[in-house]
Amino acid sequence: MVPDRSLVGAAEAKEAGLVSEVVAPDQLLNRAVEIGELIAAQPPEAVARVKAMFAQNATNSDVRAVMAIENAANAAARSGSEHKEAVAAFMEKRPARF
Repeated sequence: MVPDRSLVGAAEAKEAGLVSEVVAPDQLLNRAVEIGELIAAQPPEAVARVKAMFAQNATNSDVRAVMAIENAANAAARSGSEHKEAVAAFMEKRPARF
């Protein structure tokens, strides 16, 4: 039987930059929950915008089109209420409330 060469091991994936972190199997669920909590603490509109960009750009090989999508999303983010709250929280040295 020939091994499936389409599979990439954890160490190889990290070395190639496909993943940012490798954890022991028994720590995987805990780490996934920690990361989920970090994401959930972020501004909801911004998280939704990033998810939409990932989905929209997943198969887009036109770098200029991808950059245009990202620039439009950044412009929208800067004019939104979440950005205003983030700036106010920073200036007031307090946690942001999203």
